[in-house]
Amino acid sequence: MKKRANTVSPLVRKQMRHYFCQNFTIEALIPLFNASARGVIIHVDELSGLIKSFNQYKRKGSDTEQFLSLFNTGPLKSDRKQGITSCPESGAAVVGGIQPNIFSEVFSGTEHENGLAYRFLPLLLNTSPPLYSDDELSEEDELSWNKMVKRMSEITTEIDPVTGCLVKSEFVLDEDGKLIWKGFHNELSKLQLFMPRRFSSYLPKLKIYCLKFMTLLHLLKCYKNNELKETVDKSTVEGAIELTRFFAGQALKLTLTTSSKKRQEEIGYRDVLMKALVSLKGDVKNGKLLLKQVRKRVNELLPGDLVLGEKDKRLGAWLREQGFTVETGAKNMTFVHWDESIVTGVRLVSQH
Repeated sequence: MKKRANTVSPLVRKQMRHYFCQNFTIEALIPLFNASARGVIIHVDELSGLIKSFNQYKRKGSDTEQFLSLFNTGPLKSDRKQGITSCPESGAAVVGGIQPNIFSEVFSGTEHENGLAYRFLPLLLNTSPPLYSDDELSEEDELSWNKMVKRMSEITTEIDPVTGCLVKSEFVLDEDGKLIWKGFHNELSKLQLFMPRRFSSYLPKLKIYCLKFMTLLHLLKCYKNNELKETVDKSTVEGAIELTRFFAGQALKLTLTTSSKKRQEEIGYRDVLMKALVSLKGDVKNGKLLLKQVRKRVNELLPGDLVLGEKDKRLGAWLREQGFTVETGAKNMTFVHWDESIVTGVRLVSQH
């Protein structure tokens, strides 16, 4: 007797819509954006690990540059041997934590120059250690929150068949709101001329965040009133400006705290560097000193918790700032070209 063939159709796996991601590559985000036109949330416990991972698998990668475009929901394209992938627009909200004392190490000069640091809104938490509590989120609050999130996600979106991009909804400020926004916009522009450089670069981004806050608050009001309106009223603009001022204060506090601490640390290092150079004058050979020799002497003068590692590039940067030439020669040995006039000046500055 012949065995009856199995005629049951195989299950077709439904494509899942992604709302968040954690462990990812820039290339892996592209199909997510194609499947989830509204973008995704990138949630990481430690932002430092995410930022440090950029371009780690290639000497000159483009991870950072592509990540920067997420802020403006720009297009992404990946050209690999395995194939080419692209998406017409992107967009991701990055959420994570970082210790204030690590912030200045992770977001160094490069991250300030390319604008990556200013694409994050800092929130400094100064809370006491939590005590044990049996309190839980009430079912009523949980239901209310879930209902609001569901309602927001159900707002109608339309995809342009030609470009593949979202057809953007436009909200217009009423006359009073527009007047208030204009004044706040100009206020930030004037402040930019007088604020410390690293904080002043936040101000253009704060204007963009203020507009995003307006949209968020406006949608929350529409949800509450069960009516989607195109006009943003004065009170919404005022609320967005208040939120922006709060985050501006957070950014200023973080910037001044970390930059002043870093500056004091660098001044201390440079003072030690001056003493090390003067003491190494007798070790110069053929007008050169090995950089590792300078580092060794500097570390001998520093406390154990402040020593410079072999891959720490600050030593070379400080020497160049003083006017020395630092270059790598045969066998990847890095040398400092001795300049007596600079050393004499260093000694005079150090004694002064």
